Amino acid sequence: MKPGLRRAAWLSVCLAALTLYLFANGPGTLLVLAAAALPPLLTACALLLPRRTPSAGLTLPSALRRGGTAECVLTVSNPSRCPLPGLRCTLELCNLMTGESFRQSIPCPVGGKRETSIRFSVTPAHCGRLRARVTDVRLFEPFGLFSRPIPCRAERDSDIPPQTSAAAAVLADTADFLSDSQQYSAQRPGYDPSETFRIREYVPGDPIRQIHWKLSGKTDHLLVRDLGLPIVNRMLLLLDPSPLPSTAALPDDMDLMLDLLASVSQALLAEGVCHTLGWQDAGAYCRRDITDPADLDSALTQILQTPLTSGAPSAAELCASDLSQGAYAHAAVIAPAPPPDAVLLCRGGRVTVLLCGEPAEGPAGVEVTPIDPAVLRRGELSLIL
Repeated sequence: MKPGLRRAAWLSVCLAALTLYLFANGPGTLLVLAAAALPPLLTACALLLPRRTPSAGLTLPSALRRGGTAECVLTVSNPSRCPLPGLRCTLELCNLMTGESFRQSIPCPVGGKRETSIRFSVTPAHCGRLRARVTDVRLFEPFGLFSRPIPCRAERDSDIPPQTSAAAAVLADTADFLSDSQQYSAQRPGYDPSETFRIREYVPGDPIRQIHWKLSGKTDHLLVRDLGLPIVNRMLLLLDPSPLPSTAALPDDMDLMLDLLASVSQALLAEGVCHTLGWQDAGAYCRRDITDPADLDSALTQILQTPLTSGAPSAAELCASDLSQGAYAHAAVIAPAPPPDAVLLCRGGRVTVLLCGEPAEGPAGVEVTPIDPAVLRRGELSLIL
């Protein structure tokens, strides 16, 4: 029974005993009134006595599976010799990406110098970062009528990653992709013969044409010249869950977009294609160069804690206004609807919208490729980017 109902029942009993005492004034009725009213009041006063504060801890799996059930543990320990007759914790579960939240009150019977573990299960429905928090801990007296809050907090996070499937991603053999660029990366090596990325010692397997013979002759060591990477030769995967003003992607659409993003990125890595992931977080443009699976995992971890918002500038608009990006030979925008600003990404390159929502036409010069969720999840998706 909830504390409010218990108090209402107790007050009803006290009112009945008081009525009996008023109509039949005597020692017996006075004893009944005292027996009904005094014990809860005395135990409530005991709540004011000082005692050592209990502590709480949460244990969650480091990663959860979307749609799967995982067991979690709430542990409450009592450092005091005095038993805790009644302890109740409020557990809050919140998905930082979708904003979905759930609150549950959990009774925790903890005795003197004891530790109690309460097991509970979670079944996340969507991708994101699940945050579990103990937000309110209250100590009850034995009758459960009165309580006082105690400072006891615990918090844990666990990611719910996308579910990847086998996909084939083939780059279109366009003139833009094969041409040189006057812009090159200062962080990644490439093959632009007009720019030098770095000079290093020769490693067996390096192309002979990259050996710097002049410096090698001066140092008596084979030195290799790493070439710069033209930015135009890079591939962009842009996640845009809010391509239209005042709209935000539904959690189901976001799951599909994240599954597609991770699957296509893995397919590009398997083909040896370095690329860039872009997304927006609270109106700021974020990007991450992906050269290996560790880069992809790091980027997804950051994306999973980005809240879905509406009314903010689209990722396509933010990317186009970021002058440091230069031009991409291929830009694939993953969105639930064609972004009107996707045309700003062209700059002589190829732009494709991988549509994860209802069929729609894109702006002029932008190709729209609808994505069938069933085909993606069967591992039969094949794309030309």
